[in-house]
Amino acid sequence: ADMIVLCRGGGSIEDLWAFNEECVARAIARSAMPVVTGIGHEIDFTIADFCADLRAPTPTGAAEQIIPDTLHLRRQIADREKHVEQAIFRKLARDQRALNQNLRFLGDLKETLDNLSLRLDLCVHRFSRSVHDALQHKEQQLRRLADRLERRSPVHVLELKAMRIEYLQERLVRKILSTISNKEAALAKWAALLDSMSPLATLARGYAIVRKITTGTASWTVIRRSSEVAQDDHLEVLLGEGSLDCKVLAVREKE
Repeated sequence: ADMIVLCRGGGSIEDLWAFNEECVARAIARSAMPVVTGIGHEIDFTIADFCADLRAPTPTGAAEQIIPDTLHLRRQIADREKHVEQAIFRKLARDQRALNQNLRFLGDLKETLDNLSLRLDLCVHRFSRSVHDALQHKEQQLRRLADRLERRSPVHVLELKAMRIEYLQERLVRKILSTISNKEAALAKWAALLDSMSPLATLARGYAIVRKITTGTASWTVIRRSSEVAQDDHLEVLLGEGSLDCKVLAVREKE
C-alpha cells in the first residue's frame, strides 16, 4: 500500500467520536505511510484530522485529492510539456547565440593567437640572436682578458725572463768563446813573434850566450866582447839546451 485513508460519512458527534480516541491519534502519528482523513462533513473536525498528513473535508474530497482528475492531469502535463519545450527552445536559442558569439570570439582569439605567435617567434629570434651576439662579445672579451692575464702572469713573466736569460747566456757564451778564440789567436801570433825574437830561439839555432857574475853584486853581465873578460874568469855559457860553467884560459882580441 502507498497510503492509509481514514473515511467516514457524516453523522453525529457520537458517531465520529472514535476518531477522537488517543490510541487512534497515536497510531496515526506512528504510521510510516502517509495518512489521509476524510471524516464527516466539511464542518466536522476530529483529533485524527490534526494527526493526519492530509485532511479532506469529506470522503469524496479525500478520493479526489488521492486520485486527481485525468483530464486535469493531462492538461497540466500538456501545459508542462509546452512550458518545458519553450524553455528548451529558449535555452537552445541562448546557447546558439552564445555558441556563435564564442565562435566569433574564438575566431578573433585564433587570429590574435596567430599574431601573438608570430610576434613571439620574432621576439625569440631577436632574443636568441641578441644572446648569441652578447655571448660572442663576452667570449671575445674573456679571451682578451685571458691573454692579458696570461701575458701579465708571474709564471709567463718568469718564463719570458728565463728565455731572456737563456738567450743572454748563449750570447755571453758565444761572446766569451769568440773573445777567447780571438785572444788565443792573438796570443799565438804574439807568441810566435816573441818566439822569433826570443834569445832562446837564437840559442836553439846553435848560438850561445856568455855571461859572468859581476863582482860585488848578484847580477850577471852578458859578455859581448872579449875585452870584457880576463884570464881565469869564470863564465857561464847558456846553450839551447842546458848551460856550461867555463874558465877563461886565454883572451884573444879581434884581429
